[in-house]
Amino acid sequence: MYYNFWREGFLVNRNNFNYRWLYSSILVILGISFLFIGSVSAAEKQWTGSFFDQRNLSGNSEQVSMDKINFDWGYNAPSDTMPHYNFSATLKKTIEGEKDYFVQTYADDGIRVKAGNQVLIDRWSGSAGTYNQALLTGLGSGEHVVQTDYYEHTGKAALYAEVVPFGDWYAYYYPNMNLEGTPSNAKVVKAQGDGSLIEDHGNNAPISNVPKDKYSAKYVTAKKITA
Repeated sequence: MYYNFWREGFLVNRNNFNYRWLYSSILVILGISFLFIGSVSAAEKQWTGSFFDQRNLSGNSEQVSMDKINFDWGYNAPSDTMPHYNFSATLKKTIEGEKDYFVQTYADDGIRVKAGNQVLIDRWSGSAGTYNQALLTGLGSGEHVVQTDYYEHTGKAALYAEVVPFGDWYAYYYPNMNLEGTPSNAKVVKAQGDGSLIEDHGNNAPISNVPKDKYSAKYVTAKKITA
C-alpha cells in the first residue's frame, strides 16, 4: 500500500547567507543545510490555447502557445489585443499516461483545471491570489489532455499553473525574504536520482525577474511513500 503526500521546502536568501528549512505534513525537520544544485525539467508538451476579451471564456480570442504558464501581469493586460480587466483563457497540454502527477496553481482571480472529464481544481471565484493543488494519479496508457481555464475580473492579475511528475519540485520565487505577495516567477526543478532537491545559483539570481539577493523561494512536491 502507498500513501501520497505533499511536501514544501522554503529558502530565504539574505545577501550571501541563506536560511533554509524543510517541512511536510508528515515530518518536520528544521535547520537542514541543503546544497541547491539542479536543473529545470522542461515541460513535456507546450501549452496551447486562447485568451478571450471577456471573462466567461468567450468573445474575441487570441491564439497562444507557451512552454510555461508563468504570468504576473499586475494591472497590465496580457497582450495588446486583450483588456486589462475581464479577460479569460483556456490552455491545454498533453501528458504521458501511466505516470503520477501533481497539479500546482496560483491564480488571481479564478481557475479550473481538469484532465479529461476529471475536475482537479475548481476555484471559479475571485481572489487576491490563491494557491491550489491536486493529485493526478492512475492514468491509463497513452496521452492525456490537461486543460487550465482562468479568468480575471478586476485589480491585479496573475496565473501560474503546471502539471509536475511525482518526485519533481515546483518552485515559486519572490522578490522579498518573506514569501510574500505574488510570485515573480516559477519553474519545475527536476529531482536528483535519489529524490533530493538541489540548486546552485552561485552569485546569480535563481531565475529571471528575481533579484540575486534578498529573495525567497517555496518548493512543492508530491511523493509516494510505503505505508
